[in-house]
Amino acid sequence: MTSLQHAAGQPLWATGEPHPVLLRAGQSLDGGRLTGPAAGYWAQLTATSDRLCGPHSPATLATGTRLAQALLAAGHTRQAVTWSQWAAGGQTRAHGPSHPDTLAALLTLARAYRDAGRLADAATLLRDTLARCEQALPPGHQLTQALRDTMTAATTR
Repeated sequence: MTSLQHAAGQPLWATGEPHPVLLRAGQSLDGGRLTGPAAGYWAQLTATSDRLCGPHSPATLATGTRLAQALLAAGHTRQAVTWSQWAAGGQTRAHGPSHPDTLAALLTLARAYRDAGRLADAATLLRDTLARCEQALPPGHQLTQALRDTMTAATTR
């Protein structure tokens, strides 16, 4: 993955965001459950996006959200909480509190809180985010279902 970025370099960012092949590479690591390499890859991609696109760009917010998810999958809960808070705050500022990207980032933050043992914080965030999902998204939306599933898992621990 790193060799792809080194070989192609700047053209992979010519549009002001990462080329889809860079995102697919990270998604392949995630899908293959290569949690450590995935977290490292998303960290590198987020740093590159921050440098080339800026910290508040949609690309950096998206890769930062992926980094938070990868850290969570790798069991790095403290870092996952930090990055999830950053991503959720950035998505909220960029899109507002009921945008699907914001709601997805808040779901990741709630999962990070849950895995870090911050169950009260997770429960409060899940309730608030689910209410926003139910108002902003069509019935049966996959994000709404993911929030419900996470709430159920959090309350049965």
